[in-house]
Amino acid sequence: MVDMYDQIVGTNSDSKITVVMDNEYKSRSDGSYAPVIEGTSQFFSTNGTYNVSGVSFKGTPGEEYLLRLQTDSIDMTKPSN
Repeated sequence: MVDMYDQIVGTNSDSKITVVMDNEYKSRSDGSYAPVIEGTSQFFSTNGTYNVSGVSFKGTPGEEYLLRLQTDSIDMTKPSN
């Protein structure tokens, strides 16, 4: 399968995406609440796609946070990556 950028798209069903909080924001020394990710934080692929749902995030209102999506599905040995 090829996507709109002519890149090969895998159709595996054994890769995962993990939602994580960036380390810079995990502990706060300014008295604000530490951010929390609740619910499901790992999602497994089905035929090369992911359905990310059931995850929520809580933190101090007005503060900036950075959520990251980490995956094991990108093959770094392929030249196009």
